Amino acid sequence: MTNKKKDKAYRLTQRDIEVVKFIAEQNCVRLDTVGLLLKVLKYKVEDRQLRKLAERWVRLGLIQKQKMLADAPSILWATNEGLRIAEIALHRGERTYAPSFATLHHNLAVARVGVEYKKHGANWICERILRDEFGDGHLADGLAEYGNQRILVEVDRTLKEANRLQKIMITNAKLPKIDVVDYWTTDKLLPTLETHRRALLPNIQERIRIFPLPEEVNF
Repeated sequence: MTNKKKDKAYRLTQRDIEVVKFIAEQNCVRLDTVGLLLKVLKYKVEDRQLRKLAERWVRLGLIQKQKMLADAPSILWATNEGLRIAEIALHRGERTYAPSFATLHHNLAVARVGVEYKKHGANWICERILRDEFGDGHLADGLAEYGNQRILVEVDRTLKEANRLQKIMITNAKLPKIDVVDYWTTDKLLPTLETHRRALLPNIQERIRIFPLPEEVNF
């Protein structure tokens, strides 16, 4: 390979930056979610090309990739360099780690939901960035913006204690500059969340919507 070809192979493209930024913001992402994101961003990438792209990002030192779940695509997460590209600062002494199994399914589901909003034209703001606006208390998993409409997004894959869940629902629905709160949950938990929503005052109920998670993360 000539030096010119090597330079081209290791030059960051706008596509690289957009995808690595999303991965860094979401903590970790399934490879098939990255494929969907690329389609949303209007990049035509076949499955084989997607795997090659992921390997390229590994070679560039932007992400790490590992098969962590049976019968599921590889999981991608950002390296320190990937975080730098995404302009996400680590606190002193921090470094990147492989995703924790304690939060893995939740983070993968949030990333997939984020792409769902982007697919419908929303600007997706991750939890990391929300901390700047909402402080150190309970943080939602994301925020979707459609022009002036702001939708707070929660992903619940495990059932919270009833009083805590209803308190979070009320707090979220009353937040200033928030038009509606979307909850995404599993098919199994959806009826329970709907029951808790209906137990709230009507003016709170009408500001909360509940949706089933996309199929690949709905379990």
